[in-house]
Amino acid sequence: MKLGCVDPQNCLVIPLRIGPSLLLVTTLVGCTTVSTPQIVQRGTEHRGEASVAVFVGQSTLQSDEPFPVEDENVMGICLRAIDPESYSIGAEMGYNYRKGSNNDESIPGQGTFDFRSRTDEVYFGLWAPLSGGGFCHPYVGAGIACYSIRAHQEGTSSSSTEEDLGCGAYAHVGVLFDVIDHLQWGIDLRGVLGNELNLFGIHTFGDYTQAALTVVYGF
Repeated sequence: MKLGCVDPQNCLVIPLRIGPSLLLVTTLVGCTTVSTPQIVQRGTEHRGEASVAVFVGQSTLQSDEPFPVEDENVMGICLRAIDPESYSIGAEMGYNYRKGSNNDESIPGQGTFDFRSRTDEVYFGLWAPLSGGGFCHPYVGAGIACYSIRAHQEGTSSSSTEEDLGCGAYAHVGVLFDVIDHLQWGIDLRGVLGNELNLFGIHTFGDYTQAALTVVYGF
């Protein structure tokens, strides 16, 4: 019986003889072994150095003071980076675009108005994947958010637009599920504690909660 080699041209094959009570050990001389690099499925295992996430969902203003537009549709994008071999915590930065409307809002003594709002938010923070099993990958993140809120009101005889800037702290949790190589989808829940805003004479805090579906591509 002969032992084979991956590359027969660079390998010296020595026969193996088996006797009744003696096993001759054969030595392969001159056979060059080339190690195969390990391929890490960075997207599905969420162990890659970078990923981009897209969000689609809805945010709700959480305030004790009434505000004409409480619910906004949100679309966002987020870039994440982490060195899984050296650190368990990475960084993230992103942008959220939110837009909402409230028609036929009656204000006592002033009339009926249509309100539209737009919020542009940028944020930067820390992000950490948690231990998960199989195709499930939970994560957490927190950081600082800065946003601009623009509100427009239009009545039967007048219209006006006001804008205010805010900043605050955010935190979010989520879970991702493997789809195919490098691609995941999941659910992201987010909350922001913001500073006081003043729009149309209404003082409210920019606190809101957000629920969104997300798709992540890992590099």
